[in-house]
Amino acid sequence: MKAEDLIPPDFERCQAFPNVARHSFMTLGPMPKPRRCDAAPVWLAVEKVAGRDGLHGSMTVCQSCCELMMESKSMRERVQLQPITGKRSAGT
Repeated sequence: MKAEDLIPPDFERCQAFPNVARHSFMTLGPMPKPRRCDAAPVWLAVEKVAGRDGLHGSMTVCQSCCELMMESKSMRERVQLQPITGKRSAGT
């Protein structure tokens, strides 16, 4: 993967898919179709350490999705949260 392959943060809409994150193997029925959150983001989640590709990924999340994401110890260790302040455009 190259830097230009990364999807830039969307400062208008949360980039999380909470219905997939809440699905468990214990839930009966098929896995739900991924549905992106519609809420406005308040956090920019940035990887602390570059991935195997050498890149630092980032995404915007709303408060609810942020709380869901931070339930994971692994995510708390790998992600740094930065508050979104002011109006930004995608890619900045």
